[in-house]
Amino acid sequence: MVYALDREDAEQAQRLAVGLDHFWPFCVPSQEHRLSRLEAALALPGPPASESAIRARAQALLIVGRRVVATDPTASHARLREAARLFAKINDDAGVAACIRDRGNARMLQGDYQGCRRDCLDSLVRCRACGDQHGAAWCLESIGWAAVLSGDAAEAITRLSAAAASFTASDAPFGACHCEIELALAHQLRGEWIESVDACLGHAPSSEPIG
Repeated sequence: MVYALDREDAEQAQRLAVGLDHFWPFCVPSQEHRLSRLEAALALPGPPASESAIRARAQALLIVGRRVVATDPTASHARLREAARLFAKINDDAGVAACIRDRGNARMLQGDYQGCRRDCLDSLVRCRACGDQHGAAWCLESIGWAAVLSGDAAEAITRLSAAAASFTASDAPFGACHCEIELALAHQLRGEWIESVDACLGHAPSSEPIG
């Protein structure tokens, strides 16, 4: 990573920054330090000239957009907007859908639950159209959690059940567990304590993904 930065090799630096993003939390405790690596890679001069370089930059922008969403939603929107433009340029429909979903999550953190729902439904359609089952499941999770926060327990249960089932079907236990915890909270909103416990134990009823 340092070598790529010293050589001002933007594509290589951005690809490494993206690849190391899931590893850095185990060895680089500071969120600010991890972000500085990504920002340094994005600051290297020269526009991306090849498809691989465009994808590397788009992925780096997407990750930065996700990492700053809680602290600087405005900056997050800007990064995600630029990432979506680059993904669209290389016809990466799953990448565009991810940017729209993350924009919805940014709206949710700002209390705009309907805006979140609208973006995530848009992303859901796009994910299904391009066969991104994992992305579609995260869309359902975001819609479900926004429903929890807005007090709509019925939609929350429907969406989170569908998301948990989709994650389970694709052998993605982290996503399934995440949804089951949120599903338990949704049941608590309706005073359904037995169902809440069942969800925590991973006994949530299966559900077909819905539109």
